[in-house]
Amino acid sequence: MRMIWLFVVGCAVLLTGCPPPGGSSTTTGGCTQGSRDCGCRSDQTCDAPLTCNAGTCRETSRDTPGAVCDAALTCGSYQGTQMVCEAGRCQLPGCPTGTVGCPCPDDVCTDTGTQCSATKVCVVTGCVPGSAGCTCGAANACDDGLSCQAGACRAVGSISISVSNAAVRSCDLLIAETTRAVTGVTFPASAVGEHLRRAPRVAISFTRKADSNPAGAVATLQLAGATAATPSLLTLAETHCFDRAGEPVTAPGVRLE
Repeated sequence: MRMIWLFVVGCAVLLTGCPPPGGSSTTTGGCTQGSRDCGCRSDQTCDAPLTCNAGTCRETSRDTPGAVCDAALTCGSYQGTQMVCEAGRCQLPGCPTGTVGCPCPDDVCTDTGTQCSATKVCVVTGCVPGSAGCTCGAANACDDGLSCQAGACRAVGSISISVSNAAVRSCDLLIAETTRAVTGVTFPASAVGEHLRRAPRVAISFTRKADSNPAGAVATLQLAGATAATPSLLTLAETHCFDRAGEPVTAPGVRLE
């Protein structure tokens, strides 16, 4: 009786739901023991490839989309693409796990009319391989304007930043993302600049090398996603521009195109 009492008390203290002996799984509060981020089974086992860590089933590798991450658990790469830690989970840049054109390691897709393919990518139901939001075709082929990224055909989208006021010599910009992430920023030969992304915002600073106002973009932003990029996907949250003397320019004419 003493052993049974200790087992019951121990279960209540640990709040693990204590499955029946023998390693079987139970469901407590919608969390099945042995599954990701749920309690381990009674024999300390978890669903593959998870392992039991301090009573909870977790990934041993950060190379899987959706894996738990933090300052100490950095994300690895997935099919050649470096992942980032967002909201405590490893994600492909601009490609939230479970959305169209993005990985679905748990066979769950959240967008309406999509399903998880055999290659663990969320695709549009009934889509043709090689089309936007569908799996890549033979030899990773995709339709024109698309590229094969992490097993899905996605657009290589870009948005340019232009400045119409010729008095502007430099700018500090803060850009807010909506549904698509900025994966890179490039600058033309006529300017020097740098950027820093802290989702969902991107800080961009640039300086023109000369006082002239050459036609074209002062910066080009690359966006991730399965469809073409449009300026509405980003918002100019803050704009601070200056002339050659370092004085503020009140109407710089900064635009997303």
